[in-house]
Amino acid sequence: MLIVLGLAIVLLAATAAVGLRRATLGLMVLRPACDQAFNVVKFALGQESGPGASLNILILVMAVVGAGFRPWALVAPMVLAWLIFLMVAGLSALQAPDPLTSLRLLLTLATYCAVLILAHVLVRDRKSAVAALVVTLLSSVIPTVVALAELAVTPAILTGEERLLGTFTHSNILAFYLVTIIAVIFFALSTTLIELPLRWRRRLSAYAGVLVLLLLATKTRSAWIALALIFGAQALFVDRRWLWLPLLLPLLLLVPGVGDRFFDLFEGNTNDTYAQLNSLAWRQLLWADTFEWLRQNPPGLLGHGLDHYVSYVPQFFDRGAKPDGIGTHNALLQVYFEAGWLGLLAFLGTFATALACLAGRWRRDPAATPLAMALVIGVVACSYSDNTLDYLQFQWPMWFFVGSVCALARFTSHEPADAPSRGWAAPLRLRLP
Repeated sequence: MLIVLGLAIVLLAATAAVGLRRATLGLMVLRPACDQAFNVVKFALGQESGPGASLNILILVMAVVGAGFRPWALVAPMVLAWLIFLMVAGLSALQAPDPLTSLRLLLTLATYCAVLILAHVLVRDRKSAVAALVVTLLSSVIPTVVALAELAVTPAILTGEERLLGTFTHSNILAFYLVTIIAVIFFALSTTLIELPLRWRRRLSAYAGVLVLLLLATKTRSAWIALALIFGAQALFVDRRWLWLPLLLPLLLLVPGVGDRFFDLFEGNTNDTYAQLNSLAWRQLLWADTFEWLRQNPPGLLGHGLDHYVSYVPQFFDRGAKPDGIGTHNALLQVYFEAGWLGLLAFLGTFATALACLAGRWRRDPAATPLAMALVIGVVACSYSDNTLDYLQFQWPMWFFVGSVCALARFTSHEPADAPSRGWAAPLRLRLP
């Protein structure tokens, strides 16, 4: 713990030296590339916590400092929604059997709110909004290079049972991160905020194609569904020629690695043993047993304690469960179990508020706004079947992007919809090499 605090102090000193804005943008660029390296450091030091915990402390302090300079960021609708959720989660943690166990997840969730606060602090004009967009895209460079290198070393990932990891510790995290970056690329290509040169539009389109290939190699079906939602928004609101894309789906099923993940859903649906169940059937069995236990032990308003689901699992589920329990593989069910009705409503409220804020700028940016909304809906869809609450490696870029887009709305709300192209209404022309 002393090492974590010491590193956090060093990072805070570095932040003070370079400034809050540069430190935030730098952190957003580098964080997705750090997981594997952080694990090596943590293992070498023999510590349960590593540099990642130091960065969590750093971003929380940065958000407090940023809010001190621009307190109006705290009353932004998305930030308020997250603060309400954190308050409910905190109350759930206080009444948990072991409040200290809840602290880790509570602090993780607080970092998502911190990212939103920093987005609202930093986005003060159109150029800073574009900078946030560019930084989110730049954050994908190292993870993409590492993932491509992994494919080059192990090409069997594309057709076998192995799954792509990249710089992350789990294939699902990489998958959700790639969905976020693809959505950001489509947003950049469609938004009225900026005008990209033709050569850069082509480069970004090609880059998106590479990311789609990497996403297929993660074998994460829920992320594929999220990507389908984004493709659907692209087809309906940006380019109707994308409507022919579903015709390619049968061809994707011919790819062994992709087709196997799809056809696995039609096998292993018996509940005799864990080995005979496919992953979806196993999840459904876990959820059914969870709801059966909840009928006897209702979660009430504040649930059974934040981050305590794993400790209850051995009481009602023994099919492939570890001695110390397993995750819900369903963030919505986890919130309901651990934080009760209030927690679930507040959690859903964070996404509903994000969608409402994005919808408020639909008329200003009718092509790009639906793409950002599709990303938010896609994350909710992924939360239905995965432990997304802990996946800060993709949550940070996702909320930073969405928060930046929503922060942008407060600079344009005063312009009438039919105003001539000037000031905020005029696209920013980037001079790129």
